Amino acid sequence: MNRKLVLIQGIILITIILVANVLLTNWFISERIEEIKVRQDSMVRSLDHIYTALTYMEMSSSNEKVKYELDAAKESLRAPELMMIRRKVD
Repeated sequence: MNRKLVLIQGIILITIILVANVLLTNWFISERIEEIKVRQDSMVRSLDHIYTALTYMEMSSSNEKVKYELDAAKESLRAPELMMIRRKVD
């Protein structure tokens, strides 16, 4: 009877430790995901400001080199990965 009691107590202790570990890991991961999401939102907003600034610069510039560089920058900002992130933020 004593061995069975020790075995049952061990199983209960292992179960409690596993449940606590899962809960703490879930909490830690969710906190980390929130931090990453805040950074991504900030990045997307800054990219949108850059895109708008480039558009305004393009309207006021007449130099062909500047227009070429602005077109290249705008094309890189239209990358599919960035567009997916922008859609998720909006």
